Amino acid sequence: MPEFFRQFGELMYAAVGFYAMLLIRCAIISIPVVAFILAIRKLFLKNMPFAKCLIWLFIVPVPFLGRLHIFYETKLLVRIFVNLQGICFEYIWISYIYIAITCILLCISTIRSHRLSKYIHSLKQMSINGTDIFVNNLYMTPFVVGMFRPKIVIPEYLTAPDMENDLSTILLHEKSHIRQGHLVFMALWNILRILLWINPLMFSSTKILKYDLETACDVSVIQKKGGSPVEYGQMLLDNLKIINRFNTASNTLTLFGGSAFRSMKKRIESITRFKPYNTKRIRIMAAVSLLILVYSFILIKTISFRRINEMNNIAIYNATDMETVIQYDNTELSSTSYYDDKYLYINANLLDDLIDLEKYGNKELWIYFGGFYKLPGIGGGGEVAVVNGKDLGTGMVKIPYEEAQDTLVITLLKLM
Repeated sequence: MPEFFRQFGELMYAAVGFYAMLLIRCAIISIPVVAFILAIRKLFLKNMPFAKCLIWLFIVPVPFLGRLHIFYETKLLVRIFVNLQGICFEYIWISYIYIAITCILLCISTIRSHRLSKYIHSLKQMSINGTDIFVNNLYMTPFVVGMFRPKIVIPEYLTAPDMENDLSTILLHEKSHIRQGHLVFMALWNILRILLWINPLMFSSTKILKYDLETACDVSVIQKKGGSPVEYGQMLLDNLKIINRFNTASNTLTLFGGSAFRSMKKRIESITRFKPYNTKRIRIMAAVSLLILVYSFILIKTISFRRINEMNNIAIYNATDMETVIQYDNTELSSTSYYDDKYLYINANLLDDLIDLEKYGNKELWIYFGGFYKLPGIGGGGEVAVVNGKDLGTGMVKIPYEEAQDTLVITLLKLM
């Protein structure tokens, strides 16, 4: 039992330090990425609602950037990110805090989603023109939730006969959120906010993202309905006046739970600038954006360390005098050495040139080789061959070794 707890402690140390380091590293990277997105949408995409939505896709690959080779090849990045790697393991409590807060935020989000889902299922259901909706007796703005099974919730007053035209327009708006994939992206965004929680821009820019999604749906509805942008804007205002008559803004629900009144002024201004768009062009733009996203994942995988990377380092320890002879990674010796399931093959002449084997004739040498690393400095495993210096001989010699079995920690570390 003590051995189990020892290995469990080692595993927790390795897993928490490793994942916290990757997440903190990605959170740091996400800061300039979000800043770039905000700058591009403001400077170049002011009157392009669909492009504003698509530019947010740049944030999706960020959690996969933690293994890039460049972090270990550029002096500035080495100072920032490799030092961070050392901090996450040397001061392991930092890693535990980061992972703990991430888990707490994830639990809070899950509980809120569950409560909202439970509440929605308690509402009255009805079908309007083939569309299933949930009806709330509160005065609130309509919203849609659910990534896999979207549910549209509307206030009961909209089901009145004299509100039929407004209801059809509002349902078209909510369906646009579903059709354009906004629910899926918002689910991804919320996960990213939790994983990269130390980036304040991930939280402060959420309102901007929601505004962009709402605006894209407004434009889509206006074009499909073929009515006047002014009439559409007036419809939104009239319904908000009805809601405001019975509720405060703080109690009002919107698409993803924020306040509709805070962004309504900007939305109306955007609506007044409406210009018909080419649907085919928008679809092409969306397809190109998705292709770029897929290519970015392929590129990231190409320039990142693999999940398991074989090591080809040689380390030699003088067990008789408890002395390190070669600490690690003598490139020339490693490149000429190899091993199979039973033997290590090593160039004794080259080794003699490096350490002068005469000094270790009666010494017991432990030769460490093999193993793996997930990232430079993070890994384990490996084998050891034991030999006396005088028995090495000359030329390429083979030394038998007993192949070690992976411990639980090493096995799980490989799977991470």
